[in-house]
Amino acid sequence: MTVPALVGKITGFVKGYDWKKITAIYSRIKFSVTIVPSGVSFLKPATFHSWVVTTFLLLLMGATMVVTALLMVYTPLNSFFFSKTVQLSHYQVKELRSFRDKVIYLDREIENLKKQNRDLRKAILLGDSTALNKFQNRSKIGGNIFLGFDLLLEKFGVNLGNNSISFRTPCDGYKSNLFDPYNGHYGLDFAAKTGTPVYASANGYIIFSDFTADDGNMVIIGHDDGFITVYKHCESFLKCSRQPVFEGEQIALTGNTGRLSYGPHLHFEIWQNGVPLDPLKFISTKKGN
Repeated sequence: MTVPALVGKITGFVKGYDWKKITAIYSRIKFSVTIVPSGVSFLKPATFHSWVVTTFLLLLMGATMVVTALLMVYTPLNSFFFSKTVQLSHYQVKELRSFRDKVIYLDREIENLKKQNRDLRKAILLGDSTALNKFQNRSKIGGNIFLGFDLLLEKFGVNLGNNSISFRTPCDGYKSNLFDPYNGHYGLDFAAKTGTPVYASANGYIIFSDFTADDGNMVIIGHDDGFITVYKHCESFLKCSRQPVFEGEQIALTGNTGRLSYGPHLHFEIWQNGVPLDPLKFISTKKGN
């Protein structure tokens, strides 16, 4: 608030009163004030009439109001009594709207990351042999004649005695980066052009099939005996969560998705009971078909 505006308000306040009535009331009030010095012999008592006392009090009140108004206008005290109207330019309004949109976008991204973390935790919990009980009794044969022959013999009570899991190469490509857990690389990389088929390395049950920020499109398959295979940086999915898959069945296409991918390839991992294993020691020379 500026000084002219403050003076205008005080002037309007003064003009709003009927000063003739106030003067008439003031003229009927007559009194005097006598000041008697205490303990000082050379000072005589002084008597002041009512108009002198009233005029002094009014002047004192006016001076107090003026000083208070100046303090409120020209010192930091004005922030406690007056709210300032902030005028923003068109550019500042545009920037604020941009920041608002970014905050909304980040909030949505955080919610997506929370959902992905929940799905990953669920996938880890489902990644045990008990999740495959129903799958073992299914009669679907997918792209593997040897598996179909084994299931057919099992149907007639013939057991060939091969209960161990064998893994096959999940992708046709050059092995560009080997298993190196000491440097944080828990799998095997297959360099391949985008769109190369990715196959299930063994019979199993898809427990995760979704996008993650670091690993891009990722598929996790649960197998018997606590085994889990992981397929990262895929371009697209061909299978969804909770679907059974068979060894050699196509599940995805290679790509270059995720923050940790620096070129088209498939990152393949094998885990057992929460421990990463070297895929080269488990995969056979057979390829997906």
